[in-house]
Amino acid sequence: MTSPQRVRRPGYAPTNPAVGRRGMHTREQIVARAGQLFVEHSYHGTSIDAIAKAVGGSRATIYQYFESKDDIFRELIRQCEPAVLEHAARLGRLSPEAAGVRSLHRWLTEWAQLYDKYAMVFLEFPGIGAIEGLPQTEAGAVSGRPAPVSDDEFLGRFNVRPPYVLFVGTLEPRKAVPDLVAAFDRVAAQRPELSLVLVGQPGWGAEAVEQAVRQARAAHRIVRTGYVPDDAVPALLRRAAVAAYPSYEEGFGLPALEALACGTPLVTTSGTTMAEVSGGAAVLVAPGSVSELSDALAEVLDGGAAVDARRRRGLEVAAHHTWAASAADHMSAYRWAARRTATSPPGSSPGSPRGPSPGSSPPGARSGPR
Repeated sequence: MTSPQRVRRPGYAPTNPAVGRRGMHTREQIVARAGQLFVEHSYHGTSIDAIAKAVGGSRATIYQYFESKDDIFRELIRQCEPAVLEHAARLGRLSPEAAGVRSLHRWLTEWAQLYDKYAMVFLEFPGIGAIEGLPQTEAGAVSGRPAPVSDDEFLGRFNVRPPYVLFVGTLEPRKAVPDLVAAFDRVAAQRPELSLVLVGQPGWGAEAVEQAVRQARAAHRIVRTGYVPDDAVPALLRRAAVAAYPSYEEGFGLPALEALACGTPLVTTSGTTMAEVSGGAAVLVAPGSVSELSDALAEVLDGGAAVDARRRRGLEVAAHHTWAASAADHMSAYRWAARRTATSPPGSSPGSPRGPSPGSSPPGARSGPR
């Protein structure tokens, strides 16, 4: 059994053994409920949020114990092998007498319970349990976990054809989706093969988006996919002619980084976090300017050396934004804040009354992953 000190991920390990024992129970619950959800809804159809809800916790609870969904599945596999071998060793003597039949019945009952617990692991391997002479079913068809899907297959599922302008996010005015629809309508007049693909669910104020689509002359070339699974987003980005995120504001700008990481030319708004994290790889436009947005889309769609250079720059920028670097920057910020607090006069707050002096901001501090 895993020791209490090692039950959580590094950095979360408890020093109190009692906390460690509770942690082991929580970890076991996460693995067990995740295994059930994988079978019921398929691996790709199960989110971290769904697992957290099933165990009565939050995403933070899951991430104390597992780095990702893959990590949970690897734990299922790790537990399955010794459990199966131990069960096989318990098979008693078989015979036509009553004792032998009872022994077999008990063993099969326990096997059924074991199979239920690790069904997702067994279903990952085609042919397990198949009887000679019967057709073997593909594991993906049983478990619901699909085989690797090509980009073209993903596009076909959502009725998307290149070339297209892509937006991924909640469809609402804050993200300037009506502006994007209007800008697309302008460039679409000269590009009859071009479409606009809006990926995401309607959000607050979605009526403004609906009105913009109704008013567009090229409304029949606007594809709204609704929600798409996470693994479809990279495929949609890779095949897009341009990704457009003309938001008025964003918390950090992960959509921009996703586009850059996929090598997709990016158009976004100046003065926002997305402009900052794109590191000079994006074409920037003023927030709310439909004319600048349409010109930027046309510039990228026309291609050329400048667009190729931005694409390469985007891949470089995305490669430098890692969670490890983000953690290091946050630690730098915390140390800076601790030093400021330690040197502040009693009863005052750091930087008061006029705030931190120029150049006193923590080195490397950022609002999200690098």
